Amino acid sequence: MTYQPNRWSCLPTAWSYVIGWPVWSVIKAIGHDGSEVKWPHLVEPNCRRGFHPQELIYLGDRFGFITTTFEPLAVLESPGGNDPIVIELPFEKVLKESNGVLTGEINNQRHAIAWVDGKVLDPSGGRLTTLDDFQIQTYYRIKSKWFR
Repeated sequence: MTYQPNRWSCLPTAWSYVIGWPVWSVIKAIGHDGSEVKWPHLVEPNCRRGFHPQELIYLGDRFGFITTTFEPLAVLESPGGNDPIVIELPFEKVLKESNGVLTGEINNQRHAIAWVDGKVLDPSGGRLTTLDDFQIQTYYRIKSKWFR
């Protein structure tokens, strides 16, 4: 398994694990390496441009992958933000039956990991082996348009 080439490339690296491409191919297809310093007042790697999930969703669409976004916790709020309603959804079932990329936080740092065949694949070199310490924000289920 290849690890992320730098500290701001966990997202394209995780995506590469799921779609079966080398990470350099994913980064080349995106069209930039995420290294541009956009916020010089922030520490590494937060000062870097990095990558947005939409860049990978569009890349997948161009090359035959369907991405569906799931949130682990769905909340309805009134226009004033009062009386939120939590909606029970089968998030664990979706994870169990699919492969994709999870974004979220570990130790107050944003991170992306791959979820393949029910296992965590951590682009940063394996600091994460289970979902126990990972605060999931979004799951991107990735499927081939041609293979089921």
